[in-house]
Amino acid sequence: MTGTSAWMLAAWLPVGCYTGLEATTETAGASDEHAGEDGGDGDGSEDVPDREPDACPQGAAPLALRYLTRIEYENTIRDIYGAPMDVAAAFAPDESAAGYFANSEHAPSSTQLEMFLDTAEQLARIAVTERFDHFVPCQPAQPGCAKSFITAFGRRAFRRPLTVDELDAYSSDFEALAAEQGDELALEVVVTAMLASPHFLYVGERSELVDDTARAYDLASRLSYFVWASMPDELLMSAAASGTLSTAAGVEAQARRMLADDRAADMLTSFSTQWLEVGGLAQSAPKQPEQFPQWTEALAQAAERETSELMRRVVLGGDARLASLLQSREAYVDPSLAALYGVEPPAGGHGWVMLPEHERAGLLTRSAFLARHAHATQNSWVHRGKLVRERLLCGTLPPPPPVADDSPINDDSRLQDPACSGCHTLMDPIGIGFEGYDPIGTFVGGSAPGRVEGIAAPEFDGALELSERLASLAEVHRCFAVQMFGYANRRVIGSEETCAVEAMATHFAESDGDILELIVELAVAEAFTNLGGG
Repeated sequence: MTGTSAWMLAAWLPVGCYTGLEATTETAGASDEHAGEDGGDGDGSEDVPDREPDACPQGAAPLALRYLTRIEYENTIRDIYGAPMDVAAAFAPDESAAGYFANSEHAPSSTQLEMFLDTAEQLARIAVTERFDHFVPCQPAQPGCAKSFITAFGRRAFRRPLTVDELDAYSSDFEALAAEQGDELALEVVVTAMLASPHFLYVGERSELVDDTARAYDLASRLSYFVWASMPDELLMSAAASGTLSTAAGVEAQARRMLADDRAADMLTSFSTQWLEVGGLAQSAPKQPEQFPQWTEALAQAAERETSELMRRVVLGGDARLASLLQSREAYVDPSLAALYGVEPPAGGHGWVMLPEHERAGLLTRSAFLARHAHATQNSWVHRGKLVRERLLCGTLPPPPPVADDSPINDDSRLQDPACSGCHTLMDPIGIGFEGYDPIGTFVGGSAPGRVEGIAAPEFDGALELSERLASLAEVHRCFAVQMFGYANRRVIGSEETCAVEAMATHFAESDGDILELIVELAVAEAFTNLGGG
């Protein structure tokens, strides 16, 4: 199949505006005015300001319209085809909104659209030549088989049944092409067009929808990409078709079912690596080889995996408490990470170990966080403190002025300079508390007194005491709820939602920080479902 023939069928997909899928400026998920490091947003506490109950506006902000992130694309292809495929690694980097990958602010570039099309061509070939019987129990040349295949594949690709007009159009295209080039090639072109369609690539609520069932299918997709980072399964599609998703109770039942599924682990991996900004650690945390020869790509990957594994273990296999994430001494290691932590690796080489109680406690004392937020040759008070301030306390830090000193030196000069101290007082004293570890996370010991400005009992000595303090703070629990809101909705909190989000965050803080219950509460919230309180 030539790229030209596929382009002819996909030519109705304009680069910047897809019919029925337009995103207004308000739904574009634009990030905050003060963007954080690595495309993240400040996610400041002003997003959920304190308000008197009778002054609270009610409602939901417009839903963000966005195209699939790389991990969502690969997970979706896995679930359509029934097998994992590494197909999105070369895609353009994902864009962020509210601190999490969203791809909502800009339409795909022409280069990215070409990559989508090239990938669709490859996947179409696989669907027709290798995985055909995964979709229908017949052969293309049999009467009616091609239409059955188009119906089945289209339902999975679009995450809803094809409309009558869509089915007729794809079937007509198939028949015309089959007469000239044969059934197999004709099906490949049709599948390519489906996988290059905005109905496959985008997640959101289509602006032209008036039918409740169609809206329910869109909600099913939003729910599955939140809880699974992938497409809906048959049970969720059936719930959409039956009207079960038209009530908060119906959405809650599906959310709880989905959290019991193994695919929920994919969401936790996606969230945790973005929350702590530790994704792609081998590339994002380079170290000086002569100084840290043990920091190999394999060790970086093991450190990144440990973050995901601990998140999964606590949330899906443990008590699901935020405090446990910040204080657990369990670690998933391979031999290289075990050596860095100074523990014996498991008998099988990979597995769970218990870390020394006077050295490690929770995610902030692990190699992934410590290495990612350090320089190539030395620690960074600024980077480590900034992450804690923004991602665990939801503080907003403006970008540094153009003339700011960006040297990697750790000293108190920025704290003494009136032009710098306003921001650095909120970061550096927190980062100082991690001086018990080196730039790759090796424990080196020593006293590391620090300070968290703006909380009760702000003084602490070392990362263990800091982790314990943070785990007990209502502010940290409330901030985590705000972070999860950003991940679920891929946009900043709208003014009409501030009271609802504040109540949700407060409830999370008061309920001992149950992350599973927070996910369910976010899934049924009007801000997510757009059910109008139904």
